[in-house]
Amino acid sequence: MKITTFLSALVYWVPQGSILGSLLFLINVNDMSAVVKNKLLLYADDSAILVSGKRNVIIESALGTELETVSEWLICNKLPFTLVK
Repeated sequence: MKITTFLSALVYWVPQGSILGSLLFLINVNDMSAVVKNKLLLYADDSAILVSGKRNVIIESALGTELETVSEWLICNKLPFTLVK
């Protein structure tokens, strides 16, 4: 009974540091580039958005827009959003 209850509470689980985790990450976020207008870097289990511009105000605005778009995409795809590692 306890094992069944425990297993039913697990929704998603992959061992940390496994090759499977990196592969599943890349499969899940591979189409994120469709919503990002700037440079998107995907590696192992991490992602980064690169924004460039001549003025800080323009960079901040573009990055804010990208973060909002990616945040909505992550929510729609039921993926967690973490700014800090």
